[in-house]
Amino acid sequence: MADVDLTRSDAVAWLRTLRGESVDLVITDPPYESLEKHRAIGTTTRLKVSKASSNQWFSIFPNDRFPELFAETYRVLKPNTHFYLFCDPETAFIAKPLAETAGFRFWKPLVWDKKSIGMGYHYRCQYEFVLFFEKGKRRLRDLSIPDVI
Repeated sequence: MADVDLTRSDAVAWLRTLRGESVDLVITDPPYESLEKHRAIGTTTRLKVSKASSNQWFSIFPNDRFPELFAETYRVLKPNTHFYLFCDPETAFIAKPLAETAGFRFWKPLVWDKKSIGMGYHYRCQYEFVLFFEKGKRRLRDLSIPDVI
């Protein structure tokens, strides 16, 4: 079993400590900015201390930091690797072109079906997008996996 180091740090600052082209895969689920919008109007308590949540582990990752996150992710990924970004539909429209500007090839959004509805009011969300990007060219081993997970 491999050694595991758990680090609590700013993602971009941590990526900057890694050697270029030294990482096989990046999967990230940042606390995206649109969640703050929903929290402000009372549709989620996920990011504040409340009866439903006492999570103080992370702060919002602002949309304007995506260019530096994608640049560092691209820098540390080895050639011919994949990058997956969990996000909501609003963030997907912001993140996709910024990741492409950083050099990634966008393949498609995967849909994570969470099987139960989340908090909120109008059309409560039961899914999350996982944006699938590639650096270089790398085939998937199993082409029978659907795009709804």
